[in-house]
Amino acid sequence: MHGNQKPLNYCIGFLRKGFTKENKPSLIKDLGEVSFQKYLSEIVSTTNEALTNVQSKNEEVETAVEVVSGLHQRFNVAFTEPLSLAFLQNFNFKNIDPTITKDEMAFSAKLKNNLRVFTELYLVNVFANLDEMTDKELPSFLMKKGQKKEPILLSILKEALNYNFKTGHSSIVAIYFAKKFPEFFSTDDQSTQSVPLNKDIKESVVSIYRLFFGALSTNASKLQTQVNKLIKEHHKCQIRTGKASDEYLEKYEEISPIFERFKSSTLFLSQYLDVEAPQFEIIDINGSQHEQKEDIITNKILPPSQRLWENDETRKLYEVLPDISDIVKEHSQSNKDPKPETLNSFFTELQNIESKGHLDDLVRKYWSLNLNNKATRNRIIKFFIETVDWSKISLYARFFAINAPYMKETVDEFIQYLDNGFRSQLHNTKFNIKNVIFFGEMVKFSLIPQFMVFHKIRTLIINMNITNNVEILTILFENCGKFLLNKAEYKDEMDKLVDRLKSRRTDHSLNMNTKASIEMLLRILFPPSTKSLNTEVVQLTPEENFYTVLLRSELGNIGFKDTVRLIRKAHWKDPNTEKLFFTLFTEPEKVSYQNIPILTQVLSGLYSFNRNFAIMCIDQVLENIENGLESNTYAENTSRIANIRYLVEIFNYEMMKSNVLMDTMHHIVKYGHPNGQPNPFKLNPNDLPNNYFRIHLIVTILSNIRRTPSSLTSSLQLLLRFFEYYIFTKEFPLPKETEYAVNNLFEKLSTLIEKKDKTKFTRSANLLESLQKFQEYLVLTKRSTTENQKGTDTSTLKTDLLEDGPAQDLDDDIGQENDEGLEMIEEFEIIEDDGESYEENNLDTEVNTGSISSDESGTDLESDSELESADEDDSDDSMDSDSDSESDSDSGSEDEEDEFDAVLDGEDTPFRNYEDERESEQQRIFDEYKKQLQTEEEIKAQAELDKQFDLMMSESLEARKSETSTNDRGLLMVHPSGTKLKDSLNEFNTPEKRPKEKVAFAFLTKTGRKTQSRVVNLSRDIKFVSNVVEEGKKLETEREKIKNIVLNRQFD
Repeated sequence: MHGNQKPLNYCIGFLRKGFTKENKPSLIKDLGEVSFQKYLSEIVSTTNEALTNVQSKNEEVETAVEVVSGLHQRFNVAFTEPLSLAFLQNFNFKNIDPTITKDEMAFSAKLKNNLRVFTELYLVNVFANLDEMTDKELPSFLMKKGQKKEPILLSILKEALNYNFKTGHSSIVAIYFAKKFPEFFSTDDQSTQSVPLNKDIKESVVSIYRLFFGALSTNASKLQTQVNKLIKEHHKCQIRTGKASDEYLEKYEEISPIFERFKSSTLFLSQYLDVEAPQFEIIDINGSQHEQKEDIITNKILPPSQRLWENDETRKLYEVLPDISDIVKEHSQSNKDPKPETLNSFFTELQNIESKGHLDDLVRKYWSLNLNNKATRNRIIKFFIETVDWSKISLYARFFAINAPYMKETVDEFIQYLDNGFRSQLHNTKFNIKNVIFFGEMVKFSLIPQFMVFHKIRTLIINMNITNNVEILTILFENCGKFLLNKAEYKDEMDKLVDRLKSRRTDHSLNMNTKASIEMLLRILFPPSTKSLNTEVVQLTPEENFYTVLLRSELGNIGFKDTVRLIRKAHWKDPNTEKLFFTLFTEPEKVSYQNIPILTQVLSGLYSFNRNFAIMCIDQVLENIENGLESNTYAENTSRIANIRYLVEIFNYEMMKSNVLMDTMHHIVKYGHPNGQPNPFKLNPNDLPNNYFRIHLIVTILSNIRRTPSSLTSSLQLLLRFFEYYIFTKEFPLPKETEYAVNNLFEKLSTLIEKKDKTKFTRSANLLESLQKFQEYLVLTKRSTTENQKGTDTSTLKTDLLEDGPAQDLDDDIGQENDEGLEMIEEFEIIEDDGESYEENNLDTEVNTGSISSDESGTDLESDSELESADEDDSDDSMDSDSDSESDSDSGSEDEEDEFDAVLDGEDTPFRNYEDERESEQQRIFDEYKKQLQTEEEIKAQAELDKQFDLMMSESLEARKSETSTNDRGLLMVHPSGTKLKDSLNEFNTPEKRPKEKVAFAFLTKTGRKTQSRVVNLSRDIKFVSNVVEEGKKLETEREKIKNIVLNRQFD
C-alpha cells in the first residue's frame, strides 16, 4: 500500500494540473502501473475537476478523452458511473453557485467546453446511457418524465440551449457545438468521422436546432423592433431639442449586444440548417436608416432635381479632400513656436485665397510651418467669425473639413458658435446672414450633426410667423436644400420636414404672405422643369386628337387600308389639318418602332392622293437627319434611329431614288470630317473614335433594305469599302453589340454582291488593307478621289427625289402656316380682350351702382316666383330691358347713387362717402356734420325701412324654399341704370304720371363672375317702395343743404 502511495499522489497531482499535452505521457503510463482501486473515489473527484476545467484547445480535449477512456477501460462502471453523475452536475444550473454565473460570458465559455467534453465522451461510449442510475442520483433536470428514455446527449443539449436564452448566451453555445460537431448536420451518410453516428440521434439533434432557430428568429425580430424604436426616439429627442441626448442610449446599449448575439446566431445557423434567414435592417445610431446602393450604371445622368451637386467641379470642392495625414504626422511632434511674421503671412494669405487648390496648399503650409497650437486655432476661429467676405465661406468651410480629424475641438467650438447664433435668431428679430450661409456650407461638408441641422429646420418651419424666419429658411434651402433632399443619410428626415412644410399651407394662423413664402420655399427645393416651362400646351380638336391617336397608337390595330381611307376623308383644304398631318408624318420617333413600316406604307398610300404633301414629308425627314448630325446630342439618338429607319422604309416603298439613299449614307459617314474624309489621325468633335453611333445608323439602313435595284447594287460595293475603312478609324475592339451587327451586315451584303455582280467581296483585316482595297476599287470604277471626298450638298438631298415629283418650297409653306397661326393667335387675343372688357364692364356696373345683396350664396333668378309682389304684366318688359339696364349702368350722378345706397343700406346716417379719392379735408368736413343732420324722423324712417325690407326678404325666401338652386346668383335691387334718382322722383310726383303708381327697380343676377340685370316695376302701394321714394326726396333736400354749408364755409 505504502509502495503505491507515492505514485498515486504523483498521478493525482498530474490530474489536478489538467489534461495538458505535457502531462499526457505520464498519465497514460500511470494508468497501467499504479493501483487505484482503493482510492477510486479520490481519482473520480480529481478527474471530474479536471474535466470541468478543460479549455477549448483541441489538444486538451483529446488528452482528456484519452485519459478518461483509459480509466473507463480499467475500472468500467465503478469509475464511469460516479464520474458521470459528478460531471452532469455542471449542467444542473439551478444548483450552481450564483457567483459562478455572475460573469455570463465566462460561464458561457465554460459551458460550451463542458458540452464539448461530454459529447466527445458520449461518442466513445463513456457517457452512453443512464439505465443503471437511480432517479435519486440523477440531476433534477433529468428526472423529468420521459427524459430518462431519450439519449442523454439530447437531454444535455436541450438544457444547454435553454440556459439564459433571453440574453442570447445560449446562442454562443449553439454555434460552438455546430462548429465542433458538423457531422450532426451533414446530409452525407458516409460520415468522415471515426465514430459512426446513430441516424436517429442526428435527426433529433437537427430537430432540436430547428426549434432553436425558430425561437432565435422570433426573438431577433422582436429585438430589432425594439432597437429601431429606441433609435428613432433618440433621433426625435435630439431633433426636438437640438442637443446631443443620452435619454434612450442606456436602454439601447443594454439591448443592442443581445440583439447582435441573436442576429449573428440566426444568420450562422441558417446556413447549417439550409433555411432562409430573416432580413435585418437596423437604423444607424447616427441617423442613416439604410446604406446608399451603388448604381450599376456609373455614368448615368440624373435629372437636375436628383443631382447632389450642380457639376463635377462643385462635387470635387465638397467631396475630394486632400490627405494631409503624412504632413501632420511629420510635424505634429515639433514644439517650435511660429514666428509672428510667418503667422501674419498665413492669415493674409488665408484672407486672399481664390480657389480650392490655393486653400489646399495653404493647409499644407499651416502644418509644415508648425503653426498648429491653441493660440493659432483660437485666432482662426476669430478670423472666420469676423470675416465679411461671403464669397469665400465655402473655402473656409473646406478648411475645417480638411483639418477636422486633427483639430476636432476647434471645429466643435466653431460649430457651437454657429449653433448658439442660430438659436438666438430663431426667436427674435436678429438676422446674421453670414452665419446662416456658413452653417449651410458646413452642412454640405457633413460637419454639422444631423440632429442639429434638422432641429434648426424644424424650428423654423414651426415658427414661420416670427420675423426673419422665412428669410433664414430661404437662405438655408438655397445653400443646402438640394443636398439634404438627395443625400441618402439625410433624405428620410428631410422628406418628413418637407411634408410638414407642405401641411402648413393650409394653416389658418398664417397670413397670405407667409403661405406665398411656403410656395417659394417648395420651388427652391423642387424647381419646375425648364422643358415644362418652355412647352406650349396645344389644345387639339376632337378630329385632330382622333388622327393623332390613330397614327401614333393604333397603327398596328387598324391596318393600312382603313388608315389611308380615314386620312383621305379628312378636311385637307384646311391648313391646320394639313399642318397636323405634316407633324404626324415627320416625327417617326413618336411612333412605336415596329409601326414605322406601317406609317411609311400609309404615306405611300397618300402619295397618289396628295403628292406634294408626301414629298414635303420626305424632305423634312432628310432635314431631320441633317439636324441630328449637327446637334449630335445623346438624348436625340432614339429620334435619329427612328428617322433613319423611316428613310429606308420610304426607299423600300419606292418613294425615293436609290442615289438619294446612297448619298445620305455617304453624308452621314463624312459629316464633320476634314475634306469629308474620315482620318484616324484627325479628331472630329462630332464623331470621336470611341463613338460608334454612326456605324449603327449605316447598319440600320443597310440591314432594312428590301428593294435592291441595279442602281443600288452597282454602287453598294463602293459604299461598303468606304464604310469598312470608316469602321477601322474607330477605336478597337468594337463593342460586342456593334461588332455583332457589323459582322451580320457584311455577311448578308457579301452574298447579295456575289449574287448580283458575280464578284466576291472579301473583308479587310486592318486599316491599311482596307484603304488599299478602297483605292483599288476607285481606280477600277474610274472615279476620282476628289469627287468622293466632296461633301454632299443638303439641297441636293432634299430635291433629288422622284423625277416626276413637283416638290414645293417647304420654307414657304411653313412660313404661310406660321402666318396663319399668327392670325389665329391674334384673333384669340381679341376674343380674350373682349372677355376682359366684358368682365370689367360688369365689375364697373357692380361698383358704380348702389346695390344691396340679399344673399351672398345666390338664388336662381331665372324663375319669376320671387316677383309675385310685383306686377305680372310688367315681367316681359323687365326681360326686354336687360340689355338697356346693363349698357347704361355707368350713367347717372355718382352723388345721387351714393344717397340711394345710403337709404337702402339702412345706415344710421343719411349718406355714406364711397369715393376713396376724396381728399382728407372733405372727409373731415363730412364727419363733422354727420350728427347734426340726423333727426328723429329719419331714425324712425330708417327703422321702418329695415322692418319692411326684412319682411320682403322673408316672403321671398319662403317662396323659394321649394326650388333648387344650381347657380351662384345674388338678388340685387338697385335703381334702374341710366336714370337719375332726381328725375325719377320728379316723374313720380308729376300728376299726369301718378296714375301708373309704379316705381322701376333693377334685379341683378350674378352667376360666377358674370352679372346680369333685369328691370322690375314695383307697385307704389308697397310700403317699402313708398318709403324709398320719400327718403330719396328727403335726402336730396339734405344734400343740397350740405353742399351750401360746405361751399359757404370760410376756412382759416
